[in-house]
Amino acid sequence: MPDIINPTYSIYNIQGEKGYDVSFELGDGNLLPTAIVLNNIKQGILAENIDGKSVNINVITETKIDNYKITPSEKTTNGLIFNINGKYYLKPVDFKLTSN
Repeated sequence: MPDIINPTYSIYNIQGEKGYDVSFELGDGNLLPTAIVLNNIKQGILAENIDGKSVNINVITETKIDNYKITPSEKTTNGLIFNINGKYYLKPVDFKLTSN
């Protein structure tokens, strides 16, 4: 699994949607994360969240969007989930809270 460089997040609250604006860089390697776990919320990472080695994703914790389901995580450790040969692995990551 690649090294995770400068993993940070900030809190946002925009028009009834709350969550975390998360960003980090991926180290060497071609393996991409499929999901993120942050503060007991699990959310998939889409191709549109990845730009080269940079990843930026909004982890939604509260929303008024119809039919959007927030997925609580069974894992209590913050990190990134990778799919390796059909098996999912959680790589623990120490995301640092930054101010807006």
